[in-house]
Amino acid sequence: MNVRATHAGPVANRTARSSAAIAAVTVVNRLSRALGQGSGTVAGGRAGLLVDPGLLATLAAGRRVALVTGTNGKTTTTRLLAAALAGPEGDDPPVSNDTGANMPAGHVAALAGAPDARVAVLEVDEGYLGRLITEAAPDVVVLLNLSRDQLDRIAEVRMLVDRWRTSLAGLARPTPGGGGTVVVANADDPMVAFAAAAAPEVCWVGAGQVWDTATDAAGRFRILYVPVGEYHLSVDARGFATMGMNLTLSVGQAIDVPMTLSPAPVSEAVDVSAPAPVVEAGRTQVADRITPQEVDTLPLNGRNYLDLALLAPNVSRTNLRTNDRFAESSAVPGTGISVAGQRNLGNTFLVDGVSANDDAADLAGAYYGEEVIREFQVITSGGVAEFGRASAGTINILTKSGTNQARGRAYGFFRDDRLDARNPLAVQKDPLTEQQYGLSFGGPIVKDRTFWFANVEETRQNRTGIITIAPADGAAINAALDIVKGVVNAAVKFPLIP
Repeated sequence: MNVRATHAGPVANRTARSSAAIAAVTVVNRLSRALGQGSGTVAGGRAGLLVDPGLLATLAAGRRVALVTGTNGKTTTTRLLAAALAGPEGDDPPVSNDTGANMPAGHVAALAGAPDARVAVLEVDEGYLGRLITEAAPDVVVLLNLSRDQLDRIAEVRMLVDRWRTSLAGLARPTPGGGGTVVVANADDPMVAFAAAAAPEVCWVGAGQVWDTATDAAGRFRILYVPVGEYHLSVDARGFATMGMNLTLSVGQAIDVPMTLSPAPVSEAVDVSAPAPVVEAGRTQVADRITPQEVDTLPLNGRNYLDLALLAPNVSRTNLRTNDRFAESSAVPGTGISVAGQRNLGNTFLVDGVSANDDAADLAGAYYGEEVIREFQVITSGGVAEFGRASAGTINILTKSGTNQARGRAYGFFRDDRLDARNPLAVQKDPLTEQQYGLSFGGPIVKDRTFWFANVEETRQNRTGIITIAPADGAAINAALDIVKGVVNAAVKFPLIP
């Protein structure tokens, strides 16, 4: 016997006002298509929302809703997800705004056009995610990425990630009886990782790698050489309930995770509202971590990633008068910072676990563009033996890697003296023209196993320092030089200086 439940849809929730709003959606969409003023995916939705501002919540009620948002790839992901949920025969397709109308008007038009669809897969503009979470009560929220694809959106990205985090923090944890929301988040995007970490239930999706191990007789386990990122640690044993927790692994960490399994009951409901933070008890070093979000969003004059090391306590510049990448006329950027008042030459640099020091010249440092750096750690005291060498500080750098998804970013940063203010003590502006631009791209070589990442960047800078000398001072300087020239020539018995 086959049993099939028929979805009642939003019809049962209609009021006279919502019915009039749905009718307005249908009429305006048809007029829009008939008059050649579009495909009828937005205009009707706007009309419906004017009649009933709560129409979106009415149309979403009773459906299983999935929201897909991000800067890039959300239209394709929405179509793929809708196709996957259509069923093997395609006889129960979900409703979706697959034309890319990803604001509330487009959502209303799509939902009103398929009143009997039990599932809705909606592409959502980044700025409207909070509203859709409130009104559509989704079962799943998919976060792809959040990047500054336009230079004038840098401040907007910072604002959006805070709004995302606030909206996701208010979601309910899924329960066996239904309800609640699961967030599917791209763990390789630092903005998404920061926002999604506030959600009660997160499924992290990254490069797709999985590490399995078995405990010893005492129940101890060890997993080595794990890349940084977001992970879900799951422990299971026969006759016991599975236990899991989300972890964020940072560069240079070695953590202990105690987990206690309880006997498996017939039925179980677990609600953890505030999990205890993971404490790194295996090391006593004094260190500070510069996170991927800080590397990606904090403004830097000159885009030297080592400037971010100054956020760590006990770290300062060796030359306070300049922010040049190559401080003190050195070709190695690492000589520009001092840790705990020590000489800059006492620092040591590690890149992806490998020493990046010129021991022959007694110099330390590695030059990379900011776009290549994922995160780094500044160890100012008590570094463990694995670092060694350093009498001052250790900079432990982790570079970016590709993922299963081919993706890249082009960027450019420009400065011009015509946009600068004049120094109040100067009579004119100092000439300055600077352009920094580049391209980064990464992807898979062998899916789930081997990846590649490349970056190319160029910096062009034209500047001139102008010193103004008064005529009287110039004459005094020339007179002094003439005296020096006469003394030198007299001492060597022949004209050495013409």
